[in-house]
Amino acid sequence: MKPQFMGGRIIPHHGILSRLITKNEKKIDQVRITSLIHGAAFLIKRSVLDRAGLFDEGYFLYGEEGDFCYRTRNAGFHIVYNPESKVKHHFRGTSGESDFGFFHRRKSALRFYLLNFSIIRLLIQYFLEVPQMLSALVKGKLSLYLQSFKSNIIDLKSIWRMRKGRRKRTFR
Repeated sequence: MKPQFMGGRIIPHHGILSRLITKNEKKIDQVRITSLIHGAAFLIKRSVLDRAGLFDEGYFLYGEEGDFCYRTRNAGFHIVYNPESKVKHHFRGTSGESDFGFFHRRKSALRFYLLNFSIIRLLIQYFLEVPQMLSALVKGKLSLYLQSFKSNIIDLKSIWRMRKGRRKRTFR
């Protein structure tokens, strides 16, 4: 089995640009500080949970570990990748490339933006969503993409209330 990198950088767009930015970061042979650890590889101290909070139950299936790692870093902790840890992770094993998985990945990404981005960064991100929207159109998944927006808009009041309760540091 080929080793899989279980950490990474939280990059709010997942197209070619994010692949180019993270290509050199996916070294799996050294302990290092990173922005994100996938949930399958978490080991969390109680003190981190006490300061950063628990996982956001508003996420379903995807995105909760990115949000948690972001809040953990804002609380002053480091996210550390250790290649000595051994975890077998079935990447997207629950939903694969299904419509169900596509919808929830997009919904979770949009929730992350709304909760963590400054207003200016949030506006910029929605312009960066154009390639994602075009990709969804080409794949025949535009209606799912738009449903993910609609779902977050319906939940916007509670998302905004949660956003106000978080620390003032936001993703730039």
